[in-house]
Amino acid sequence: MNFLQDQDVNEIIVNPDTRIWVDTFSKGRVLTARQREIILGAIRDRKNIIAAGGTKSGKTTFLNAILAEISRSDDRIVMLEDTRKLKCAARNYLSLKVTENCSMSDLLRDTLRATPDRIVVGEVRGDEALALLDAWNTGHDGGCSTVHSSSAMLTLRRLEQLVSRVSVTPQQETIAGAVDVIVYLRRKGTGRVVEEILSIDDYDGEKGRYITHPLQ
Repeated sequence: MNFLQDQDVNEIIVNPDTRIWVDTFSKGRVLTARQREIILGAIRDRKNIIAAGGTKSGKTTFLNAILAEISRSDDRIVMLEDTRKLKCAARNYLSLKVTENCSMSDLLRDTLRATPDRIVVGEVRGDEALALLDAWNTGHDGGCSTVHSSSAMLTLRRLEQLVSRVSVTPQQETIAGAVDVIVYLRRKGTGRVVEEILSIDDYDGEKGRYITHPLQ
């Protein structure tokens, strides 16, 4: 079934003056100058990025900042959400929402028919994790999403847990192949800070561990 036939295409015009940019985080001391350059480089190099953190850590706001940067390009962006929170000012984008009869997994499987250049998911918190990883692993680079977790490394374990809902194995190699960068945010007083930026390089099956290195 093609769920895209039943979805509304949202043409949301966002005032550029109110858009949230990565530089906004830098000026607000959420990001250091070094972190800013790393994140902008990851966006430019079409890395798949996950913004991770706890509740109210700024994950969605950060995702919107990434979207603002991506919107500078001519890429076709497909955004999937269960609640409308993402803002996109790209010239070529499709915004889809989960419905009672159409789950996030359904949308992800059908999204490939919309010929996306970048796939963005507001939040991964269920069995749609595997569908997103598969999409990112099949030539759709430069996507981004958010995940609830307590550290950058624990984000990988969280993805394993979500994938295990629909897979006999936790698919560590699939995760390592799909996710390039994890940006971990946390609350600090009344503000937010980027605490970790982790590069996911590979998965060592013999040793049973991810091969990673910090980027900051």
